[in-house]
Amino acid sequence: MNRFKEALARTHIEMPRECLVYSNVTGRPYKSVEEIRTFLPLQMIKIVQWYSTIRSIYFEEGCNSFIECGAMRSQSAMTKLILKDDVDSLEFLSSDKNEN
Repeated sequence: MNRFKEALARTHIEMPRECLVYSNVTGRPYKSVEEIRTFLPLQMIKIVQWYSTIRSIYFEEGCNSFIECGAMRSQSAMTKLILKDDVDSLEFLSSDKNEN
């Protein structure tokens, strides 16, 4: 992990202007470049905060449409399980060109 931290320290990072980027470590959006430098290496050893991330995206950001990247449909299944008792509608779009 130290080699990754060293490489990250040499890497230019800018905060995105038009979207939120969530940390797998905290389940919350990054607030600064320093947070990215702190938490990104921890993603290799910490449990992904998928539950917190999905609930934050849905309830705090008001997003009810998700794009599944790939053909396995794992994101759709997990998101439905996390939000099943709290939502009326979810929309899942596929980025896989082979799916209808």
